[in-house]
Formats: sequence, structure tokens, C-alpha cells
Amino acid sequence: SDGKSQDTQAMLSHKGLDLTYSEMMMAMSLEELAQMDVPAPSAELVGYEVDDEAEQEELFFLEQEEDEYVLYQGEEGVAWCKLAFFPGTAYLYGFEVEESLRRHGYGRYFLKQLAQSLLDWQEDPESEVQLPPQAGEVHTILLQVGTRNVAACGLYGSCGFAVTEKLDY
Repeated sequence: SDGKSQDTQAMLSHKGLDLTYSEMMMAMSLEELAQMDVPAPSAELVGYEVDDEAEQEELFFLEQEEDEYVLYQGEEGVAWCKLAFFPGTAYLYGFEVEESLRRHGYGRYFLKQLAQSLLDWQEDPESEVQLPPQAGEVHTILLQVGTRNVAACGLYGSCGFAVTEKLDY
């Protein structure tokens, strides 16, 4: 329920039930996400010493492992997620950053790199990573997040994701 239906509210009230959980559907343009100005997180957090920003940027790379996408910093997997593809849309789920690295820019950096990689993979038919045929040309990233997950809601909102729907149950 979206909490707006009077019939649903009346039935829940009659049964003595409450809506106890809320989630938001959020969406963002793939191109806008890829264009975010996000610096690479500090290499020192995972034990690397680098001399400049360019060298720090080179430590990062993104790999696809079946339906999972992993951001590596050097040899360490630091963030990962899964994607499901529908015509024009990549549905992001299972997004996670290594716990000790949270709140240091890794989530934002991963989202930007993921969006840029999706755009690059679409443009290059010779790419090692091939999007599934049902993806078509992906324009939007869609995700669902629990409203109690304040950190994730803050991350997605600060990147520019907009709430498209709210679900209460």
C-alpha cells in the first residue's frame, strides 16, 4: 500500500493492523550519475601510499562477476552490488560498501564508476562486459531502499536519486 487508499486504511484499522515498514523506489538518469564530480577515496584507508590524485585513481577498477559488479581498490574488493536489466533500466540491488570504509566516499564513487561503466559498455560492442539483450539501451538506474536505512537514503539522495514511489506494508 502507498498509505493513500482509504479502503486499505479502513481494513487495516478494522483488523487492528499497522503498516510497519516503508520503502522508497528511487531513480536517476545514468548519464547524470556518471557526470557527478566525485574524487577517488583515499588509498590510505586500505593501506596504500600514493603520491598524487591520478595515481590514486588508477588503483580503482570495476569488474563484472556474473550478475555482480565489484569495485576493487588495488587487490581489495571494497564495494559490490547486483544489477537486473529491463528495457531502458538497470535495477540496482544488494549495494554494499565494506563496513570499515563506509562514510569515506566509496559508495558515491562506486555509483559514479558503475554508471560510467554501463555507458561505456553500451557504446563499445567489443567490450569485455556485455549487457544482456533485454537491457536495450539503459538510460535509468532504479533502486529500492528501506526508509529506516538512513545512511543509504542519504547516499542516494545526495547523488541525485529522486523518490518515484513509496511503499508501506
